[in-house]
Amino acid sequence: MHQLIVSPYNGTFLVARPGIRAGMRLPRTRYNELAALADSGRPVPEWLVEGARKAWDLDLTATPFRNAVLVRPQTPLGYGRATWEINKGCNFNCEHCYLAERKFEGLPWDGKARLLRLLRDAGVLWLQFTGGEPLIDRDFVDAYVLAYDSGMLSRS
Repeated sequence: MHQLIVSPYNGTFLVARPGIRAGMRLPRTRYNELAALADSGRPVPEWLVEGARKAWDLDLTATPFRNAVLVRPQTPLGYGRATWEINKGCNFNCEHCYLAERKFEGLPWDGKARLLRLLRDAGVLWLQFTGGEPLIDRDFVDAYVLAYDSGMLSRS
């Protein structure tokens, strides 16, 4: 499971830690260095070990790169953020809310997985789940895990 995500973002390069707002900017040369290490068993470079320690109090000393860091490739589209209405359903019936009028609809799992892969391939780093009520979607947990495993920072 990755502890850091290295990703192109809006013409720059970032190191992000899931669940933490703060990140680090990287020059292209450092991004390229990390991209060359992707999936390797070599240790995390010392400069990144030190940066992770300073930024997040995270100790990556002697940690194999592939166990700690997910490097996302550059994409021709380069999108950075997306919002996805995973369903239109809601478990509330607020008088002022228009959502109670909508049917609980959403894509089947195959469509959701395909959409998440398209968002990943478009370069989306930050993905916001909305709805209706995203947490009542039967596929929410699987969608959230797939987004995380794909290197997207998600929130709902």
